[in-house]
Amino acid sequence: MSNQELLDFITGQIKGGFTRDEIKATLIQNGWLPTDIDSAYATLGMVPSATKPVTAAPVAQISQNPVQPINLASSASTVTSNMQSTSAPKSKLVLGVVIAVVVIVLGGVGTWAYFNFVAPDPQATLNTSISNLVSQIDQKGIVAVKGSVVLNASGASSPGVTSKSTIAFNLNSDSVSDVKSSKMSSEVSFNLDLNAPMMNVKVDGQDFLSIVSSGDKQFIRLNKIPGGLDAYIPMIMNQAQLAFVKSEVIGKWIELDKDQINTLSKLSGVGLVGTPLGSSSTVNIQAVMKAFSGANVFVVDQVMPSDTINGQGVFHYKVKLDKTGLTNFVLAMNKLVNKSAANTIAAVSDQEIKAGIDQMFTQYESAQKDGVKISFDIYIDKFSKVPVKIGVSVDASGSAQLKQSGADTLTVAADATYDFPATASIVEPTSYISMMELIMKASAAFAPQQAAVPASQFPAVPTKVTNTPSRVR
Repeated sequence: MSNQELLDFITGQIKGGFTRDEIKATLIQNGWLPTDIDSAYATLGMVPSATKPVTAAPVAQISQNPVQPINLASSASTVTSNMQSTSAPKSKLVLGVVIAVVVIVLGGVGTWAYFNFVAPDPQATLNTSISNLVSQIDQKGIVAVKGSVVLNASGASSPGVTSKSTIAFNLNSDSVSDVKSSKMSSEVSFNLDLNAPMMNVKVDGQDFLSIVSSGDKQFIRLNKIPGGLDAYIPMIMNQAQLAFVKSEVIGKWIELDKDQINTLSKLSGVGLVGTPLGSSSTVNIQAVMKAFSGANVFVVDQVMPSDTINGQGVFHYKVKLDKTGLTNFVLAMNKLVNKSAANTIAAVSDQEIKAGIDQMFTQYESAQKDGVKISFDIYIDKFSKVPVKIGVSVDASGSAQLKQSGADTLTVAADATYDFPATASIVEPTSYISMMELIMKASAAFAPQQAAVPASQFPAVPTKVTNTPSRVR
C-alpha cells in the first residue's frame, strides 16, 4: 500500500510540471523503492505531464523529510568565490567547515531516512528483534511491562430471548520484572460495566491490588475495596466481617508461602498438584527466553503501515503461529522443566506434546472456519530493533456457534508494552502477615468455639519488622 504522503508529493510534483522519470529519480535518491513509486502511480491512476524540466530549486518537501537534493554546482561556485576573495589559510578553513557541515547533515539525515524509509526484510527483522529482546534482558535484566486485557460482549442469555445484556471488562497491570533475580512487582487495576435486565453494575478497581514475587514467595496487598461494590458486600459478609477485612486485610501485605498453601490444601482435602507455587524460580527465565528466540515461533503474515509508540517509529507486523516453531519451543521447555531438580510435575513425553499441539492447531483452524478472527500483532522499534509491544485479539462476533448461543458480539484483546528502564529495583516487603496467620486470626475472631489447626503443622511465621515500600523506581 502506497504511503499517503508519497501520493501527495507525487501529485504536487505533477502539478508543478515535472516528468515521471524526473520525479522517480528524485524519490529514489531520497531512499524510496522503485516498487513503492510505481505502486503510488498505479494508485493515482494518472500519468504526470512532462512539460517542465527539473531545476536547481529545492524539491517539494515530503512531510517525512526525505534528504533534499544539493546543488553541487552552486556549492562549488560559492566555495571557489570564497577562496578567491580571502587568504589561503582562511579559504581552507571555510572549505573544511563547509565539508564538515555537509557530511554531518548528509550522515544524520541519511541515517534517519534509512530507519524511516528503507523497508527491511520483515521475517529477518522479526527474528532479529526477538534475539535482541533476549540480549536486552541478559544485559539489563530488568524490564517494565504495561499490560491490558479488554473484554466486550453483548447478547441474550439464551436464543429467542429479546432482552439483551452487555458486559465490558478492562484489566490493566503495571509491572517491573527483574529476570536475573526472579523478582517481580505489579500494580493491578480493573473496571467492570455490566448491564443486564435485572442488574446494572459498575465497579471501579483502580489500583486495587499490589503484587510482589520473590523466588518461591509471593506477596499480595489489597489496597482498597473496589468502588461500586457497596450494595453487594452485605450479600457475602456481615458488618463484623467487613470491619475485620478493613482492619486486618486492606493495606496489609499478605505472604502466600507455597509450603503453607500446600499444607492448607492437604488439610482441607482439596489438595494442590505437585507444582510448587512460585515456579518462576524453578525454570530459569533466561533459558526460556533463549529457547523462544531460537524456535521462530512467529512468522510474518502481513506487513502493516509503520506506526509510532511513545513517539518512536515502529514496524508493525501481523504474525501467525508457526506450528513447527511452536512445537520446537514447547519441546525445549519440556526439557528445561524435566532438568529442574525442584520440579514435581509428572514428565510429559515428546509424543504427547506433539499430539497436543496438533489438536490445538486443529481447533484453531476450526474456529477460523466458524468465523472467529484471531490476530497477533508485533511492533518493533525501528532503531533498536527490539519488540516494544505485542498484542493478540479475538473477535468471535461472526461465529455461527456464538449466534446459536444467543450472543451478538464477543471480543477479547490483550497487549503488553515493554520498556527497559536504566534503573529499577524490586524490594521484598519486610512487614507482612502470612496467609496462615491471617486465617487463624479470622478463625479466632469468628469461630472461637472451634479448635484451631495445630500451629506445628505449619512453617513458622516470620518475625515482622518495620514496613518497607514494595517497589522503588
